[in-house]
Amino acid sequence: MRAFDRENNSFTLDNIEISVFKQSTEKDPIGFGFTTNYGEIAQRLTFVPSDGRVDDDDFTVSQGFVTYKAPVGKGLDFKFGKFATWIGAELWESVDNPNFSRSLLYQNAIPFTNTGLAISYPLLDQLTTTFYLVNGWDTFVDNNDSKTFGYQFNWTVSDNTSFIVNGSHGAEQDEDIVSDADSNMRHFWDIILTLKPFEKTAFNLNFDFGTEEEGNGAAGGFAAGSGTGKWWGFSGIVSQEITDYFGLA
Repeated sequence: MRAFDRENNSFTLDNIEISVFKQSTEKDPIGFGFTTNYGEIAQRLTFVPSDGRVDDDDFTVSQGFVTYKAPVGKGLDFKFGKFATWIGAELWESVDNPNFSRSLLYQNAIPFTNTGLAISYPLLDQLTTTFYLVNGWDTFVDNNDSKTFGYQFNWTVSDNTSFIVNGSHGAEQDEDIVSDADSNMRHFWDIILTLKPFEKTAFNLNFDFGTEEEGNGAAGGFAAGSGTGKWWGFSGIVSQEITDYFGLA
C-alpha cells in the first residue's frame, strides 16, 4: 500500500534517514535514540494536528528519546521521549520489512509514533513485558486531557518462533472538536506471530482489532462519529529464501 508515496505521476524522494542509537547497559546505564527523516515519509509520520502543530514539512524528527537501565533485578529499562510505536509487525523503513510495501494494517489500523514513557522488565528469560504511558496516537502534543495506556508481552518461544501481544487504551479524539473527547475511549489489541518452520521459509502473521466510543464513521477516528466504531484486519506474509542473495515474499 502507498502509505507514504502519495504523489501520483511524479518522481519523489521517499526517505533520507539518519539514526543514532546508544543502548543502555548495566555498566553504562544511560542511552539515547535519535532519528531524522527527510522526504515524503517526514510529512506522514506525525499527522495529527495538536496545538496548531503538525509535521507538514519535508523534514521531521521521528524519534528522540533517552533510556536508563535501573539496577533492579534483571534490569528495569526506562525510555522517555518520542519513539516508533510498539504496535504492529511492520516499520516505516522498507529494508526492515518482509515486503518493500506495507500492509493495510500498517497504513490504516495503527499509529506510527508515540510520545511518552515506556518501562520494560524481563519477567522470564524468554518473556519481556513493557508498559507505556503516552500522549496518544501520532501526536507529540496531546490533543485532549487524557493519556493513553499501553502494554506489550513479548514471548520468544524458541529461536524460530515469537509471539507478541500489544494493547493500547485511551481517549484519542480532539477536545477542540469533540466536547466529550476525554471520555470517548479507544481500545486496541494487536497480535503478532512470527515463525520459521523450515530453514528458508518464514511466516509473519498479524491480527488487529479496535473499538472507539462515538467513533463510528469518523475517518481516522480523531473526530466523533455516531455510536461505537470498530475495525479489524489480518495480514499474513510468507518469506522464502531462494539463494543466499535472493528471496521472495
